Amino acid sequence: MSQPKRQASREKPVFDPNQELDDLLDTPHTKVSLGFLGYPNTSGPDVVTEPPIMPPITSVDDVKTVGVISSGGAPGKQKIWKCGRVQDGHSHVEQMVYQALRERGELQTDGSRRVRIGLSALASACCVSVRRIGLVVRRLILKKTLQVLTPEISAKSQSRSYVVRTEEQILTDRRAQGLEWVMRRRGVEFVDPGTGLPIFSAEDLEEIPVPVAISSGVASMTAVPSRLDPS
Repeated sequence: MSQPKRQASREKPVFDPNQELDDLLDTPHTKVSLGFLGYPNTSGPDVVTEPPIMPPITSVDDVKTVGVISSGGAPGKQKIWKCGRVQDGHSHVEQMVYQALRERGELQTDGSRRVRIGLSALASACCVSVRRIGLVVRRLILKKTLQVLTPEISAKSQSRSYVVRTEEQILTDRRAQGLEWVMRRRGVEFVDPGTGLPIFSAEDLEEIPVPVAISSGVASMTAVPSRLDPS
């Protein structure tokens, strides 16, 4: 007599710290501060890991290999990609945040959009924690994707407002500043095409003000001035 088949038990998915910390490890700037967690070093010269949801490179001319020096001092080679589109310079989460801001922004005559939105609202829209969304926004500012229009005012519960630029505006500024080649590991980082070294330093990221979470901040365009904040 055959034994009745037992249903396979469904195990709960195991929490993956790599997924949770993926964006904090996009660049060496934040990876250094997380070294105490014992995270594996993926910055070696032979590691080429493309982030998920990354648009494919369509031309062989857009990819080349450069000689680099690993953290241990050993020479090696690393692939780098030339950015033909804005999203080529973004990690998948950075692109998701950029698209969310574009969708919520008010269209301007030059094609850009303006939006006032708090970190909590933006984090909720992108399914990203508030702790992580601030870092993503700072990286987008560093990559010339966003501009701060007006800073947040905590006393008035007024969130920061942004200019969400068009693809043409972003690419023009990036080319003017030599931001055309990227290295893909956990995230996407702009590099010197001759050496493969990062263009931005930890100090560059630190100079970008950290957004302040305003509890009542929602997406709106109320009382947004017409000129960019000079800071």
